[in-house]
Amino acid sequence: MMYDHRSSEGLAKGILGGTTYPHIPYIRDVQTVVDIGANVGLASAYFSLVYSPTRIIAVEPTPASFALLAENAKHWPMIEPHRVGLFDSTRSAPMFVSAKDSLISSIYRWHESAEETVTIELEDAETFLRRIGITRIDILKIDTEGCERQILASIKTRLPTIQVIYIEYHSNEDRIWIDALLSPTHILSRGQVIHEHQGEFCYVARTACPPPVQAAQPNCASVRSNTNVSGST
Repeated sequence: MMYDHRSSEGLAKGILGGTTYPHIPYIRDVQTVVDIGANVGLASAYFSLVYSPTRIIAVEPTPASFALLAENAKHWPMIEPHRVGLFDSTRSAPMFVSAKDSLISSIYRWHESAEETVTIELEDAETFLRRIGITRIDILKIDTEGCERQILASIKTRLPTIQVIYIEYHSNEDRIWIDALLSPTHILSRGQVIHEHQGEFCYVARTACPPPVQAAQPNCASVRSNTNVSGST
């Protein structure tokens, strides 16, 4: 089940077609997926198909979206829906509802935000993961309309062991910050820039990546020898 409007149809095609979150074929032994900003659960369902995890934590704070997520999760036993928003602190916050669709509701006010707000509960991301007993994350997806940095900062100590991180950024400054945080332990594998201040990136842990292909190097002694021969004729 999903919302009945054109943007949701486009979202479904991008996710289920493997464009939004490209499958990394050499990633194996996926046990736990954490989907932060799960909306109605399309990405969670897609991850269950391509990675076959035993557990998917689907986090969504918006009441209307969570209702659809909970309904969809009934058909996917490995998906556990949680109605909460993750952040770097625990508190209540108003969420601005998108004037256009459910996809860009945010605790930050965008140019497309409506006047309507709903109150949601935010929980520190690390506290939440400990509370529900998550000790290992293999695949992490974050699309939270501007809260990505706070979530990453909260779970910073977990990042080096996560095999794949799918993340959407919502400003050029966020893109630079995210890349600086992840580049010591992860390689930017795939992604797309939607416009100057928005894009979707996929980072893969350096320990999980295949080795680089080394280009054949010319034999310098052979080159010098050939040069000398040519020069003597």
